[in-house]
Amino acid sequence: MTSIPPTPASPVLWQNREQTVTLIDIPQSTSVGQGTDEFPFNHVLLSTEPLKSPYESNEPKADAAKAKLETNSVHEDIHSNYEKLITSSLAEIRSGYQGTWCSPRLFLQERPRAAKKRKLEKTKDEPSELGPNGFDLPSGFLQNIVYPITPNSFMCELTFGNDCHAENTAQNDITFVYNESAHPQTLIMTPLSSLQPFKFHVPPNATFSLSDCSTSRPFHDAGQKFDMIILDPPWPNRSVRRARKTSHSTYETASRTSDIDSLLKNLRLEELMADECMVGIWITNKPAIRELVLGPNGLFAKTWELDLVEEWIWLKTTMNGGPVSELGALWRKPYEVFLLGRRRQNSQTRDHMATLTSTNAETNIFEPESKPNDESEDNAVKQRVLVSVPDLHSRKPCLKELLQEFMPSDGRVLEIFARHLVAGWSSWGDECVKFNWEGYWQRPGDV
Repeated sequence: MTSIPPTPASPVLWQNREQTVTLIDIPQSTSVGQGTDEFPFNHVLLSTEPLKSPYESNEPKADAAKAKLETNSVHEDIHSNYEKLITSSLAEIRSGYQGTWCSPRLFLQERPRAAKKRKLEKTKDEPSELGPNGFDLPSGFLQNIVYPITPNSFMCELTFGNDCHAENTAQNDITFVYNESAHPQTLIMTPLSSLQPFKFHVPPNATFSLSDCSTSRPFHDAGQKFDMIILDPPWPNRSVRRARKTSHSTYETASRTSDIDSLLKNLRLEELMADECMVGIWITNKPAIRELVLGPNGLFAKTWELDLVEEWIWLKTTMNGGPVSELGALWRKPYEVFLLGRRRQNSQTRDHMATLTSTNAETNIFEPESKPNDESEDNAVKQRVLVSVPDLHSRKPCLKELLQEFMPSDGRVLEIFARHLVAGWSSWGDECVKFNWEGYWQRPGDV
């Protein structure tokens, strides 16, 4: 079996001096994010086997099919910019880094592949990946807590360690849980129907709300303000449109861009932002999604009043450093994009700051506001490239280490649509503790 390091190391395998090109390991970034310097988390996150070669090409051959895909792919000018940036970044990594492009991994057991028809009929109540002993967290476990089919049809007994509390003490309601301690804690959820306990790791000083982002308001009700908010929305895709809706399907199965637009606007993010809040959001390569976020009437410019300051291109590669698909592929681009915006200062805030920092009332210490999100050179949007070998389809790199420079050392961070907790952060979503289940982790040295 592959030897696994006994202590957490930085997930950054390589980075250039300007910090504009970073090779990062996905499982390691998640693992490091579970602990602190005082209490590092030494467990290893179970992963998929790293790709040795690119995905098999499934590019359309018919002109009509190609034309249709071109309308749903990233704009040609934007892609051209990305392609040049990615090509130069790969060359830079190859010149400065030797070895495989991911850390050693322990693998989840794979289930036999289902027939195509069976895949389309699969529901959330069926398991997906297996742990090392063939035991799995049922894929409907968390959803049955958040979306009970009937009242009291699925209840849990919640057992916390010291200093870990639930705001709501109802047995089947964990809408606001926080670990006040600098120590990690364990959350035990036991379905009364089976009496099978499921243990979840709660990192130091972590807060979470296992709830539906489209209907709950846990952090609004608590009156909290955040210095950084991160979102990984469930953007519409083809598989979602084909999937069968279930009784507990909400934002996870939204099939139209307008549905997600309404969901994101109804989050009332502006009420959760501190004065100089940064907001980061993952987007797909579909032009309509980019327009929804960065357009003149989009989320950044109008709804959340943010100025785009950085754009990160996340490139997925094989373990040998080749893109998982051709850069120019129409069907599947090998990259996704993370947009980072800063909250605009309103006139009242600017006037107050001017009073505090200037004794000359006629001196304007603020530069004229630039046009929001027009992505022109005047806006000086900084681009970075993040490179990693992909893991499970729903896992992205944990960005904790890379986002430190954008906020105070004691900054408050909220991750929305989260799938795992992070030490010191708040997490919100109907799967926010999914990858904190003990079955996804293994102690170093265990076989």
